[in-house]
Amino acid sequence: MFVSRKAGVSLRRRPVVRTPSMETHGRLVLHLLLLFIFAVVEVRLVCVDVPSDGEAIVGKVKKLTCIYCMKREEILATTKVEWFYKGQDKNKTRTLIYLYDGEPQEPKDVDEQWKGRVTWTGSKDMQDVSISILNVTLNDTGTYECEVTRFFEFDSFKLSANKNIRINLKVNMRAFLLEGRELFSGLYLNNHLPVNLLWGVM
Repeated sequence: MFVSRKAGVSLRRRPVVRTPSMETHGRLVLHLLLLFIFAVVEVRLVCVDVPSDGEAIVGKVKKLTCIYCMKREEILATTKVEWFYKGQDKNKTRTLIYLYDGEPQEPKDVDEQWKGRVTWTGSKDMQDVSISILNVTLNDTGTYECEVTRFFEFDSFKLSANKNIRINLKVNMRAFLLEGRELFSGLYLNNHLPVNLLWGVM
């Protein structure tokens, strides 16, 4: 500590307190940011196998969920997905309604019932290979099968793994008539109190 005496006045220099520099603060912020990014990446890698709901409503969009989780070393696998449908008639065979083979696509000979009504809603990493049915009809009731095949190649070895998920879908018809002014099944109801109509097709 430095002490100076002039004209009877004593001057003392205060000790210098060093504070962290801006560079130190910047490094700390950068480290925290990197830790946050790594944490987010780890969360995104988590895959949860969620079963598909077996109920649908006429006129709505219905997602058919099919999940096939992969280990990290399997991320580079080639994946093929086939979606089949079988109606309630036990004598009918199942038909291919959608396909993923390099890219999502509608089969060339798909039945008229499915043309333009099925869309791909899967993920880029091919762990979610779900589809959605547009404008659901009563005829869509039945059994759906999601068949997933993964192809692996290690040096001169070629391996494959399969998973099959079956979804039994039941389509219900619901209609809500508000103030008796909405058209339902070609019938108008006028001059009535508000009506809520629920039809269920078992």
